[in-house]
Amino acid sequence: MNCLCLKKNLLILFLLFVPVIFIHADDYGVITGNNVRIRSEASTKSSIAGELFKGMKVKIVEEVKGENILGSEKWYKITHFSFYEEGFVHSKFLALGNEKEAFLKTFNKNQFDNQLKEIFSAKEIKKINEFEALFQNIKTAEDLEKAFRLGKKNMDGLSETLDQYYQKKLSSKKIEEGKLYIGWIIHYLPAHASILVAEGTTLQFTYFLSDFLEKAKTTKDPVDEKIIQLLIDIYGSVEYYSPSWFMMTWDYGGDSLLGSGIHLKLLKEIESLVLSSRLFSQELLEIQKNILTDIQDSLNYHETREAIIKEIKQILGEIKLTSEQKKQLEQRLKDFENPKKELNTNCKDYENSKCSYG
Repeated sequence: MNCLCLKKNLLILFLLFVPVIFIHADDYGVITGNNVRIRSEASTKSSIAGELFKGMKVKIVEEVKGENILGSEKWYKITHFSFYEEGFVHSKFLALGNEKEAFLKTFNKNQFDNQLKEIFSAKEIKKINEFEALFQNIKTAEDLEKAFRLGKKNMDGLSETLDQYYQKKLSSKKIEEGKLYIGWIIHYLPAHASILVAEGTTLQFTYFLSDFLEKAKTTKDPVDEKIIQLLIDIYGSVEYYSPSWFMMTWDYGGDSLLGSGIHLKLLKEIESLVLSSRLFSQELLEIQKNILTDIQDSLNYHETREAIIKEIKQILGEIKLTSEQKKQLEQRLKDFENPKKELNTNCKDYENSKCSYG
């Protein structure tokens, strides 16, 4: 597992382990040891970016010459996380080609069973095993939808337990903040990532959506692939609560991007997908609801009032809405045409805008 600090304005996102990255067979390697440190440079004297565990797959960027370890100067620059953060691992901890295939045939995840039991109860492990079996045996779009929903159903409870374990380790000073290395858990919970939220104080699970995308590519129905790609476009490969129609400017808020065209584009895509298939209909309609809520309830808007008015009119003219949704959107249009004091627009003009946060 590793820790990535991604700063987007004031937002800090910590990813606490390297998710499996599906790539061409010739481009990835498999970690052959536990607690293998990722270095910022090809040297043991460089800073530690995190740790990897047996059986984890990482993308190979290039072979490089570095510090001599046990007679070898061969290191590999690797890509990890969905954000393509790069690091270095010595070749002795990485299996490639035939060695990789041989290692995977003999690899047994059961070596991590005790660590799993240390965190989760028997009842929770049963849920974890049910999800893993369902995910690994996805054959149809319906299977993928079922696995996706089961994981979501279990996620809050498992996140609460994981955070309790993390807080206990912190309070006992057994780990430093942000350094709970549990990358091995990907073997039990595929398509899951763990992140620190709430200013880096709370640990929770989220989806690594790229894993679902790869599964979707194996089914015959093209719709599930389009839906998962839409989710990635909205939330990123590692699903996070800040969607693409909203700009986080601090940990608990930010600006709506209404007026940039994103709301209209997403509403059109959702409408098309809902009309073409019943797959993920409740998830898509929930996203539609959230987009409309952003339009109606936000107080800070990144774009100009003119651009916002234009997009609202386009949505009213091009998107099929319920009578209540249309009524609310028409009222919001009037709010912008006759500006209310509490509505802040053109927040991108930081020097002159009246937008405030926190």
